[in-house]
Amino acid sequence: MFRTPQAILRVGKLKSIECLRTAARHNSRTTVVPNADKNKTVEILQGQTSPEAVVELARAKIGSQKVRKDAVIAADILLGASPSYFRPSCPEDYGYWQQKQLVLWTEASTNWLEEHVGSNILQTALHLDEATPHIHCLWVPINNEGKLS
Repeated sequence: MFRTPQAILRVGKLKSIECLRTAARHNSRTTVVPNADKNKTVEILQGQTSPEAVVELARAKIGSQKVRKDAVIAADILLGASPSYFRPSCPEDYGYWQQKQLVLWTEASTNWLEEHVGSNILQTALHLDEATPHIHCLWVPINNEGKLS
């Protein structure tokens, strides 16, 4: 039975520098990720390549403004698509994808991120080391006045 491909968008709040650092370590694979295939890659598509550089850029973007105790200092956007998009003939074949589908989806996803969060991006990482490709984008929710939203 063929299933209609689904788009996936999830936004997770990061309320501390330590949460941001943990997310950057996961996204950059500087920490062990049990379900990741060590023989496959993670590509940094945009922004900083190291977790510490991600944290430093976030601190620079936030600057000296007073940060509320309950503020969201960063967020992790996850973009994905269902397995039936990446491998329509065999959605259950984890770790495999059609290259043409991956290229089209990556381009559309990075264009969407640039349009919607643009200059607030800290890092965008394409994970090719799990069952289905997906993108994590770490960003700082700063408004046009330079304040945390």
